[in-house]
Amino acid sequence: MSFRSLGLGLLIAAGVVFPGCKPICPETSMSREDLVATYNQNAAKVPRLWSRARMSASFTSNGRRINWGWAALSPNALLIMHKNESGGPHDLVLIGQEAGSEIFRLGSSTVDDVYYFWYNFADYSGGSFGRNDFAGAPGVRDLPFDPHQLAEVLAITMLPADFTDIPAVILTLNDRQMSDDCSYVLTYINRQPVSRRIYARREMLFNWQDGVPPRPYLIRFFDESGRRIIEASLSDWRPIEVEDVDNPPAQPPIMPTEIRIEWPRQNSSIRLSLSEMTTADRALPELFLFWERMPSTVRQRIVPVDEELVRVEEAP
Repeated sequence: MSFRSLGLGLLIAAGVVFPGCKPICPETSMSREDLVATYNQNAAKVPRLWSRARMSASFTSNGRRINWGWAALSPNALLIMHKNESGGPHDLVLIGQEAGSEIFRLGSSTVDDVYYFWYNFADYSGGSFGRNDFAGAPGVRDLPFDPHQLAEVLAITMLPADFTDIPAVILTLNDRQMSDDCSYVLTYINRQPVSRRIYARREMLFNWQDGVPPRPYLIRFFDESGRRIIEASLSDWRPIEVEDVDNPPAQPPIMPTEIRIEWPRQNSSIRLSLSEMTTADRALPELFLFWERMPSTVRQRIVPVDEELVRVEEAP
């Protein structure tokens, strides 16, 4: 045997993967029950979230392309969430700030029963909103950004642990024969609002490696036809400071702090770099309200995305 052949054999035996070669996945894997339990154990430690964020956003509104926050070197946004113990929707708001003023809001309010997005720049403003119960229903137009999807991308909301009813999650594995990555894939299935049809709402890809805790690194959302409507990459997991809890956990919860989200259909994107994450209750309930927190310039231009469904429901 030549030295070259011997060296190549030693590298392969050591598990070195060359460019173009597919990874060798572990021989063993977690069960669906264990994977969901591990994920939920972390998520359950976070009843609420307050975080600063360095944020950038890109979207199109009324034919105008808007890029905001790309040059930010320090936090220019707040991300605040109060989780609904029944599973959602949650009270959530992402507030973009500039020169001490709110110029961007993406959120959902359980009190007002709406989800929304609005912006208020110096010379232009606008936005859209819809009823929480109709989010994702047939005929509902898309927002440039969907706060319900943002809440799930944070990877601190609970997954269904009952595998005999809807909603539920199904586990598949991406191995070396199917993908360039070794990953667990949890597909979340639920009923579509109004139509009640069962569909795959999203899939979460978790890393599958020996000796490495499984954490989601990619989340994709789908519409009722199976078309991808959002893709989010998650990285740089860090601890969340636990405050105002009677029995703080021995191990603090963690969450991704580098989050990139794309809505291809709307040609929209958000990038978040989170910091100072805490469970401390630093937000008054009024912070999540919709109409009361909206500037008058935005109020004149905001439009509903589910007007037809609301009209049918309210008809005598």
